[in-house]
Amino acid sequence: MNTAFVVINVAIMLIIIVGLYYMQKKHVSFSKRVFAALGLGIVFGFALQFIYGPASEVVTATADWFNLVGNGYVKFLQMIVMPLVFISILAAFTKLKLTNNIGKISTLILGILIGTTAVAATVGIVTAIGFDLEAVQIEQGDAETARAEQLEQTYGEIADKTLPQQILELLPGNPFLDFTGARPTSTISVVIFAAFLGIAYLGVRRKTPEHAELFAKIVDSVYAIVMRVVTLILRLTPYGVLAIMTRTVATSDVAAIVNLGKFVGASYVALIVMFIIHLLLLIIAGLNPVTYVKKAFPVLTFAFTSRTSAGALPLNIKTQKSLGVPEAIANFSGSFGLTIG
Repeated sequence: MNTAFVVINVAIMLIIIVGLYYMQKKHVSFSKRVFAALGLGIVFGFALQFIYGPASEVVTATADWFNLVGNGYVKFLQMIVMPLVFISILAAFTKLKLTNNIGKISTLILGILIGTTAVAATVGIVTAIGFDLEAVQIEQGDAETARAEQLEQTYGEIADKTLPQQILELLPGNPFLDFTGARPTSTISVVIFAAFLGIAYLGVRRKTPEHAELFAKIVDSVYAIVMRVVTLILRLTPYGVLAIMTRTVATSDVAAIVNLGKFVGASYVALIVMFIIHLLLLIIAGLNPVTYVKKAFPVLTFAFTSRTSAGALPLNIKTQKSLGVPEAIANFSGSFGLTIG
């Protein structure tokens, strides 16, 4: 491996990062900077693949350095997810306007999330049947074999559980363990724990208002600090998208993708159909789908390239707020939405 080529590639990445930072200093809008990072990442990634090849040692070593920016950004996002979920739900109960309607709002959000998840599952099934997809058609590599083993293990854990037992898994037996994200249902468990504290706060507010007032001030203070951390991390989004997109494109095996052409085509057909369904729901609700696409594109792009729902949560909440959704509702819906599937 020629280390000089790796150094050159990393230097080019640093130059592009400096360019994005210059755009920020010139007050170029957040969306435009994310778009620019996305485009530059695609171009740079294809350039690296064309020059060295996706499986070359130079690209592998270069991608390892790019991961400092890309994966580092994702880890920062994942770092703030649990504190953000917890304090946001708790803050919803300390704000009178939301607590008056918390039951109605929660039921509506959960109903929509479960409904759209069921529709998505149906679209996936119909697409698989329509394209006549079978797993035996996939030439399995190490990644596919590992994923199959993981799915078998997950299925084995839930196959013999009844629906009540599965629902029981959502409850936080040890909320401090769930704060570490140790279980697949940890996020929902943290939401439930925060909701219990919120309900307790409402009871204390009726009996000893002075204690409730002190608690509300503490919650508001912690919430302000957490949201400031979120803001600091989100400023890194263009750099994270640039690094993730460059690495993804540079290391993608185009030949393997072509061999899986029918599966890739079916996946994109299903995604497009589901996206159209979401746009139709917006129209039915009386909202402008064009405005939605413009404002939601950064978070959609990040979720697609990074493949992490939890990591996309802060950007998700920021996007919902830009669309006029109250902050506490955005946190509640985003928290459940990332694990509802």
